[in-house]
Amino acid sequence: MGIRRKGEVFQLLVWPLLMITQIFGVFFNLGVLIALLLPFGRDVAFGWQSTLKTSPETVYQLVSSLATPWSFVPQPHPTREDVLQSRFSYSEGIRSLSLPAMTSWWPFLFYATVFYGLLVRICLLLWCAVSLRAALRAFPLTMPGTMHFFGV
Repeated sequence: MGIRRKGEVFQLLVWPLLMITQIFGVFFNLGVLIALLLPFGRDVAFGWQSTLKTSPETVYQLVSSLATPWSFVPQPHPTREDVLQSRFSYSEGIRSLSLPAMTSWWPFLFYATVFYGLLVRICLLLWCAVSLRAALRAFPLTMPGTMHFFGV
């Protein structure tokens, strides 16, 4: 079997493995979204902390930049004040944090998971499926030695 033929067979093996990883990624992100929605109607609070010397203003700029794709929805990200009031520190504990500021994070986390997690995985899964289909179409089973390769 020639090198080109082995490359074609390799493609037939790689695309299904990549599809499996993307299917796992899709279900993982769906699980994260369900976990974010399950306590709907109750207080779901998030704080932020960084090991970097980062100011709340820098975090706000980063969060607002990340939220650009869904900036048209209501409350796409926490406000400057919410970011400032939800900064967590182990030495201070959670008592000093504002509950409304901490609850303002969950819509951002939900949208970020949908856009950067679920949609990316769905696009990659579709790309893998299309590529596998193309690889199968390009692999003629009538060539001499093909059936021998599959043990027939």
